[in-house]
Amino acid sequence: DGDRRFEILPFTTSTTEASDFIHSITAGGGDDEAEDVVGGLQEVLNLDWSEARIKVLFHVGDAPGHGTELHAGVPGVSDSYPSGVSGQKPWREVIEELAACHIDVYF
Repeated sequence: DGDRRFEILPFTTSTTEASDFIHSITAGGGDDEAEDVVGGLQEVLNLDWSEARIKVLFHVGDAPGHGTELHAGVPGVSDSYPSGVSGQKPWREVIEELAACHIDVYF
């Protein structure tokens, strides 16, 4: 939350750079439990995958995505965007784009 919705590190072969990046991220704020999972997946599509021989995404999260469809059946999830984030592609379309790019996604 805050000024920057996403923290993005372009692909790197440097484990030090990746580790430093991960350790620099802190969590804070938030008015609800749901997160912008679909927006994050859209950001994945913006990364430069051209050098990747194997394309795998492991999504690790502690909350469901915005939009009641993404947390149906999970009692008590607070969501400031129950219809999804305005102007965002539907989650199914984003998943289809990931599949079209041959990116294997694991949740």
